[in-house]
Amino acid sequence: MSTTHRLMTIVVMFVSVSLSSQFAPSTVLGGATVQRRARLGAVPVISNWKVTKSTTIEGLISKHPTIKDGEKVTTSKISSKTIKENVIVETVSGSKYKLGQARKGG
Repeated sequence: MSTTHRLMTIVVMFVSVSLSSQFAPSTVLGGATVQRRARLGAVPVISNWKVTKSTTIEGLISKHPTIKDGEKVTTSKISSKTIKENVIVETVSGSKYKLGQARKGG
C-alpha cells in the first residue's frame, strides 16, 4: 500500500468519525446526558404527567435509555403546540417524549 493510499484511508476514517459525531446530538434530562434516540423509534414515555405553569411536563418516565423506569422527571419547556395523551411532544432542546396517561385531578 502506498503512502498516498494510506493517507487517504486515514482521512476517510477521520471524516466518517467526525460526521457520525455530528449526527448524534445529546440531550439532558434529570442530569443524565444521553444520545437522542427518538429518530430510531425509541421515544421515552412520560405517564402520570401534568403541564406546569412554565410549560414543562412533570411525570414518571419509562423506556428511557439511562433513567430508571418510574423515576419522576421534569422536561425542559415544550415547543409542541399539541400536548395531550398519546401524542409525541418535543422540547425546546429537541428531546421527544410520548405522553401516556395524564395525571388525574392535577
